[in-house]
Amino acid sequence: MSTGRFSGSFGRIWAAAGLTSIGDGVTVAAIPLLATSITHDPQRVAFVTAAATAPFLLFGLIGGAFADRHDRKRILVLTDLMRMVLVLLLGVVCVFGAHNMWVLYLVAFGLGTGQCFFETSAQPVMLRVLDPENLHWGIGQLNIAEDTGRDFIGPPLGAWLFAGAMALPFFLDAASFVASAVLIFSLKGSFNSTRDRSSERSIRSDIGEAFRWLWGHVLLRDLALILAVWNIAVFAGHAIFVLYVLDDLHLTKEGYGVLLAYAALGALAANFVAANVIKRIGEAGCL
Repeated sequence: MSTGRFSGSFGRIWAAAGLTSIGDGVTVAAIPLLATSITHDPQRVAFVTAAATAPFLLFGLIGGAFADRHDRKRILVLTDLMRMVLVLLLGVVCVFGAHNMWVLYLVAFGLGTGQCFFETSAQPVMLRVLDPENLHWGIGQLNIAEDTGRDFIGPPLGAWLFAGAMALPFFLDAASFVASAVLIFSLKGSFNSTRDRSSERSIRSDIGEAFRWLWGHVLLRDLALILAVWNIAVFAGHAIFVLYVLDDLHLTKEGYGVLLAYAALGALAANFVAANVIKRIGEAGCL
């Protein structure tokens, strides 16, 4: 596969990732703004972020075991369609002025659940469509598409649409999920697990074995713990960032979206050089 061409299965996955990332970025800005239109209580606003991230704690291990048992392409399509229904319903609720915090909590939890199962199936699909020598390049290109859409294009667009009509960002996100589902459905080939099903065990047994293996692997265990602490710190600030921007910095809704986009510039620039840096100093050196 040429690193200068976006063709075949990788091209479809790249396009799907870019489209859904723009939709995700739109809702990243719109959902906190919708929460602040209902309440300025920091605890209630922060609980939206908690509801969106809780599925990774509750279902992360289950999602991995589930992906080992079923067609990964089907999981990706179904989770896209499920998330499309959720954001579409949220848009309809906004049109009729029936939005409240409990609706936001349920939608955020559903979107987080869909993302959890989507990501655990997307990773092995990537390993199928990319050769080992192109893996770092492919991951870098996907990161560029995702960071550009979710962190750079989506937030200002979402805030601008929300300021015009609060339902618009959610309708746009729904359309992005439909486009992603169509692109992934068009992938050729089988994406089933290659595991031996002759001695199929329970999901609980697989999760237990995987957890014991992870805990016994010093490097991966320490990386997992470091990332856990890092995520706690990052999301603690992210959960109430919208209140800080609107109430303390006194920015407009559109300004909130632009500020989110500025935060993406560093990550976007890094993705362009990440593969070359890894080749020069190695993965451990980069970490």
